[in-house]
Amino acid sequence: MPGRQTCWVHATAASPSGQEVYSNFDQRLRAEEHVLTSSTASHTALHLVTEGTYEHWLREQPESRRAWLRGIGFDPKDRKMAHLPSLTPDSDRHEALVAIESMEGPWAATASLAWALERYSFLRYKDEAARKAATAPRRLVVPPSPAQEEAGLLAAAIYLVRDLINTPAEDLTPAHLAAEAEALAAEHPGASLSVVSGDALLHADSFFPMVHAVGRAAACPPHLLDLRWQPAPQSASLPLLVLVGKGVTFDSGGLNIKPAAGMRLMKKDMGGAALVLGLAHVIMQAQLPVRLRVLVPAVENAVGPASFRPGDVLRSRAGRSVE
Repeated sequence: MPGRQTCWVHATAASPSGQEVYSNFDQRLRAEEHVLTSSTASHTALHLVTEGTYEHWLREQPESRRAWLRGIGFDPKDRKMAHLPSLTPDSDRHEALVAIESMEGPWAATASLAWALERYSFLRYKDEAARKAATAPRRLVVPPSPAQEEAGLLAAAIYLVRDLINTPAEDLTPAHLAAEAEALAAEHPGASLSVVSGDALLHADSFFPMVHAVGRAAACPPHLLDLRWQPAPQSASLPLLVLVGKGVTFDSGGLNIKPAAGMRLMKKDMGGAALVLGLAHVIMQAQLPVRLRVLVPAVENAVGPASFRPGDVLRSRAGRSVE
């Protein structure tokens, strides 16, 4: 293409293909550090009650604790939390009373997910001191359960999505997004990724001219990511689930350039791609009974000699002409 520059992928970690990239996918693992199913460390005990169970719980408490709660006027209907004094003067054990609406359902898993999401920080550009402060041990210990495992999986996927969306376009080009998808596929047996990029998008056997047109002016060429997965070789009869996510890593508007206010957050225009990659991780990790296909057109809509012009008529893969 005229004026083509080199598509740089800045190196900090290796992808399965050998391409050097920073892997946001690896960072999702820190979501699991905030919720544990067992701990020997000193911790704050949380007593969970509802409006209906509070009086029964209160009758089982020592008189000193009942007097404390009467003194502060605790009412589970309008006061949701109270710190509880230690039962022994020399103890450093902290406890708290928390009123919730219902004990029914996977409340521990819901609390775990909320806790992990509240603990999220985007750490890629932080120095070591800031990283340590952000990851200081503030952990929630909950009973192990299948619902708890599901909450951990969802938290990890959401961390991945948030990290991808928060990454600036300089460090999340279409090539970087392809490497993230490759790392995701490598994590899950039965998954594979194929990538078509650059002028190969105009070849007859991989003809995606509209994807090519949007990304052809950028330093990093357009990519089409095609991730496929099925839980077992004999699962060909399972229903096919296809996810498509918009992967515009930055949208300047092209020759119809956006004003500064409209361009400021355009690094997030690949949010659809991030979302389907996170959802794909959940589906594959949970071994859901589907055949999965994820399609991500990854492009940067840039300004350059190869930009398509307002008023151009382009021919789509389906044969339609589009102005």
